[in-house]
Amino acid sequence: MNTDNKKTETEQCTIPSVSGCINFTQQGYDKLHVRSKSNFFENEVVIDILDDCIVFKLAGLDDKNSKKLTKYKYGFQATLQSNAPTGKFDFDEDESTEDKLVVYYR
Repeated sequence: MNTDNKKTETEQCTIPSVSGCINFTQQGYDKLHVRSKSNFFENEVVIDILDDCIVFKLAGLDDKNSKKLTKYKYGFQATLQSNAPTGKFDFDEDESTEDKLVVYYR
């Protein structure tokens, strides 16, 4: 049996769009500038801002509040209405799926 083509258990469990990070910078009093290199943001997303995290979900056909992040040279960016803290935050790999990214900031 050829084992060269076998993936390790870690490789099989890793979803490429789930791993990564996102940067939040302040843009005025209550605006947050969001940047990420994740390919997850190639699609429209619905953004839920909660007390301790932001959840990005892929938009369905019926979602009217979806947002398309702008593609730029090094990734994707958008400005959101939020007072979330600024900095670089990793995607929570335990709670994120290929349809949802969770970013805890507290």
